[in-house]
Amino acid sequence: MNCEKCGAQLPDGSQLCSSCDIKPGDDQAVIADSSHPQANSALAEVKIRHKFVTFWLWLQMIIGVLWGLLCLCLAPLMYFYKMSSLATMLLFSAIMCFVSAIAVYKILKWKKRGFYAYCIVEAILFCLALRTQQLMMQDSGIGIIVMQSLYFVIHVLLFLALLQLLRNAHGKTTWDQMK
Repeated sequence: MNCEKCGAQLPDGSQLCSSCDIKPGDDQAVIADSSHPQANSALAEVKIRHKFVTFWLWLQMIIGVLWGLLCLCLAPLMYFYKMSSLATMLLFSAIMCFVSAIAVYKILKWKKRGFYAYCIVEAILFCLALRTQQLMMQDSGIGIIVMQSLYFVIHVLLFLALLQLLRNAHGKTTWDQMK
């Protein structure tokens, strides 16, 4: 077996080349040495997202966790005021907010299934918001329900647009780079 960098013959059972101290096939060593022929192909696989997309993902994660904590804090208060059905919905909303933050984390880790999970969570939160609206205001008009539905639809479409439209310095969108 020969060393990939210098071509020197490796002794049997040896993992390291004595002249360059690089394991054969070690991608990290290849990336560190830009003169190596495989360095350009390894660097081309590095994923970079637009800075605003990264900001938006972190913001979504932080808001999801904070909203979940707020729902967890308000739920016991609703039990105290004998509104057990509203308290149960607040607890379920808190769980969904935390799941939403995990889904956004998956998007940060370049997983498309994180976006699909985020869409499912948003649909569930939309249903919970409608039910909460019914519990809190019995005589609310259709306008509030339409506004809520538009909010959730626009929110998911805006999120998808951010992932698909903003390009990084290499001209690739975040959506194209996700697995």
